[in-house]
Amino acid sequence: MKSLPFSETLAHPGDPLVDHLVRVAREGAATMVGTPDPVRLLTIITGLCHDLGKATTYFQDWRLKQGRREPLTNHSRLSALLFWWISQGLCFEDKKVFWRLRLCGLIAILRHHGDLQEEWIDALCRFRMGTQGDPVIASQLSALDLDGLVRWLEKQMHHFAIPWQPFFDLPVRKEDILSAIQQPNLLKLKMIMPHGYLGSLDDVTGFLAGFGALLAADKIDTALEGEKIQRVKLPPDMVVEYKRKEFGAFSHNPMTELRQKIACEVRTSLVNQSHHHHFTLTAPTGSGKTLAILEAAFGLREKMSGLGRRPARIIYCLPFTSVIDQNHQVFRDVLAVSRLPDSQDILLKHHHLTDTSFRTSTDDEYEADGAGQLLTETWQSEIVVTTFYQFLHTFFSGKNRNLKRAAQLTGSIVILDEVQAVPLRYWQAIRYLLKSLSETLGTYFILMTATRPLIYGPGQDAVELLPGHEQYFAKLSRMRIENKSLVPTGIKNFTWQLITSYSKQPQPTLIIVNRRKTVKKLHHLFKEQFPHGLVLALSTDLTPLDRKKRIKDIQELLDKKQPVIVVSTQLVEAGVDISFPVVHRDLAPLDSVIQSSGRCNRHNECGHGVLYLWKLYDEEQGEGSWQWKRIYDSCLIEATVESLGDESVIPEEKFLELTKRYFAKCWERGAQVRVEEFLKRGNFEKMAEQFHLIEDGPPTISVFVIQNEYDENLWKRYLALDDIESFRERRKEFMKFRFPFFERVIQVYGHIQQDDPVIAVKSKDGHYDLETGFIALPDENSSPCIF
Repeated sequence: MKSLPFSETLAHPGDPLVDHLVRVAREGAATMVGTPDPVRLLTIITGLCHDLGKATTYFQDWRLKQGRREPLTNHSRLSALLFWWISQGLCFEDKKVFWRLRLCGLIAILRHHGDLQEEWIDALCRFRMGTQGDPVIASQLSALDLDGLVRWLEKQMHHFAIPWQPFFDLPVRKEDILSAIQQPNLLKLKMIMPHGYLGSLDDVTGFLAGFGALLAADKIDTALEGEKIQRVKLPPDMVVEYKRKEFGAFSHNPMTELRQKIACEVRTSLVNQSHHHHFTLTAPTGSGKTLAILEAAFGLREKMSGLGRRPARIIYCLPFTSVIDQNHQVFRDVLAVSRLPDSQDILLKHHHLTDTSFRTSTDDEYEADGAGQLLTETWQSEIVVTTFYQFLHTFFSGKNRNLKRAAQLTGSIVILDEVQAVPLRYWQAIRYLLKSLSETLGTYFILMTATRPLIYGPGQDAVELLPGHEQYFAKLSRMRIENKSLVPTGIKNFTWQLITSYSKQPQPTLIIVNRRKTVKKLHHLFKEQFPHGLVLALSTDLTPLDRKKRIKDIQELLDKKQPVIVVSTQLVEAGVDISFPVVHRDLAPLDSVIQSSGRCNRHNECGHGVLYLWKLYDEEQGEGSWQWKRIYDSCLIEATVESLGDESVIPEEKFLELTKRYFAKCWERGAQVRVEEFLKRGNFEKMAEQFHLIEDGPPTISVFVIQNEYDENLWKRYLALDDIESFRERRKEFMKFRFPFFERVIQVYGHIQQDDPVIAVKSKDGHYDLETGFIALPDENSSPCIF
């Protein structure tokens, strides 16, 4: 078949292929500045080669006519083959680096429209077998302007200063390209890659980041038609200005003074020790860690920019989606004081329920069903607020949708807030991952906590930003823990003790229990006793939308000094800014108990607070029916009980020493899951089986709650998706209302025959109550809708 001149081929309608390839290579190179040479070169070369297969006459005709896709129009396999052949000219003295770069490039180009699936050597072997004698590949090579292609590539290799030498004569023979894939032989490759490892963990994270840079640059260049999201300069003193405005009137308040002292010390420590890349910040709950670390991160960002580096993105990670909204709002308030636009290129919220529409500070808008989702998922923002799940699955995953943001870690400042929430069994793997990312990508990591878990070894791996943190714990005397867990208590007995106490002295009271059904039970008992009182329930039986409203209601009642009783699950423990003089907590792992104590006299506003720790059981089932079962690992409870010992009263100043004992006992008990070993082999299937940040519990059903006409219309739009035949179009339409839809969805335990069901319930039919949330599923005759 006659070929088109390579220089005249198109990547997309109206977009010359050569221009697209150069833009992707250039953007990849810019993203990976400061990384080791092999990583940066991999990104450039794959950018230049990833779409070479689009230059065939078959693809160009299909692009013009938009007919059916056929094997001859596919481009990834041909592009990978051309890369393997052209990369023979790379000049590296270290042959391991030479072969590793070639293998990484082959896999990156082969999978740039899909997920990473096979182990490294298996991927090459399968590709080799698939191309040998394949008539499709042979026909595609015949439909290429090979001479024009290699002349263009030769110029680009020189332009990007890639160490490469020509090794062929013109005209190029397709037989030479086909034969190149048979080298090296399998024995030699296994010698280069013992045990199937691609190399060290640094080699693997470097490849994944380079692959992520290719994915992001390619997809964004296509979606934005050659444009890109420009970086935004941010004033480094934004947090200082915000605190001056918000807390200036309280500058002589002892708690405000303590927070300011901590903030100054943290900023100075971080900026002056920027040659390190691993830090911890250990400070008491309610001591202003969030604003302190944000202020320090801006200081580090400014210093790095002054040294000629690209401004560091600040990536703030939290354990739960339920606490992201509050932190995100604080950051919005900080930006607003400096009169910065409320736009996603400055501040971005990203988790699985996020509205993915994207607006820039120059008022460009991208819809959630198109480029907006892509820009959100690739973290094209100066400040990103996200979850541990999104951050860790960026590397502990082979999924294209996760990997495409991997390069954004380059030179970034990553803050992990309440990192002890990550399951203990992954701590060692996470430590290795963070160390590797700092070595390969120059990422800064700050682990922030009130309980100091042993992810970093004490004094070995990380610099403490508040080296005298013990004095801050010792100075605090806001509250104490009264340990009533030494004697087990039945739930009804517990309730009557609280009713008696509250009747004598009504005051704001927070009760944190481990199970949703216990929330309902206690709420009912308190409402019976105080029918006109302020008794509020808070759990995941409420929709996300109702939970947000409920937290706001609680904050307003507390501000008015109302004696509200709040019965909640542990979702209030981390990051929810509420403060009660009295907190009751059912037995839980000690780090959770300490987090609960952070909701007690948080701002030192009510004299001296107290948290009562109980060991609750259901009287109907007898002792042994502990409420923590099915929620927490027994080894964590054992470590908690041993750490507490027989102490009946624990003052706040002893919390730090107590948590040190606790985590040491946890470390002794916890077996580590070495998921990074699967990463080194490229065994993504096994890694997915072993890495679960969210535990598999009993089967759940997704329930959409209808409370008003707006909800009813949302549900009708959802049902109408069944009328759209194309999955892609169906998904695109769903993205338009995905965010408000999931704000009304809860997960409840149960079984339904169909896979992945979403069913609707109406509050007026008695299936959902605005006070406590979900009540019951419809009868068996209800028909679920599947999406």
